[in-house]
Amino acid sequence: MEINIATEGERLYRQLLANITACNWPAVEAMFAPGFQSVHSDGARDRATEIQMIKNEKIGKCTVSDFKVTQVDGCLVVTNMLAVEETIDGKRLPAKSFARLSVWKQNQGTWQMIAIANLRTL
Repeated sequence: MEINIATEGERLYRQLLANITACNWPAVEAMFAPGFQSVHSDGARDRATEIQMIKNEKIGKCTVSDFKVTQVDGCLVVTNMLAVEETIDGKRLPAKSFARLSVWKQNQGTWQMIAIANLRTL
């Protein structure tokens, strides 16, 4: 079955945010592939470290825009802008818009994120 990659990439990212803001941790964890990696301004993280960081954040309103989605070798590459109200390590960060890049791959018929780049500067 042929998918609309633009619609599917945006849906996946919005579902991830919805699961995070709802604190639906089993659903969040299911969206991360076993070999997942991320990169942030302070360095790289593996799957367990990324999920723990997300669980420790206090997430407020999220505004997502400017989606671009491409497909490469069965993976969806999704870029977008994200403005989010969040508190990390007790520090309230400004809700300015910043770029994100996520890569999604199907694993036994389910899309999972294999990588994300958080281009937020503090």
